[in-house]
Amino acid sequence: MLCAMGPGVFYFFAGMVLLMTVFTQLAVPETRNVPIEEVETELFATHWLWGRIILNAPSEGGDANSEGAASGSEDNDKASAKV
Repeated sequence: MLCAMGPGVFYFFAGMVLLMTVFTQLAVPETRNVPIEEVETELFATHWLWGRIILNAPSEGGDANSEGAASGSEDNDKASAKV
């Protein structure tokens, strides 16, 4: 296919680069000066595209693991309060 296009190959790949540039500018938010802990919760959750995807995605561990993680963090808070 590319050989049959002749000099059109240049325009084909130039168009692909243009599409990738537009996608990157629109869909990838700037993360400069954003702490890693806040990237998912504040940056991507408020983004016009990724906010819809992240908010609708199920959590990786399910509800049971998130409850267990919460109780584990409470134990850590108690242990740090004793110190």
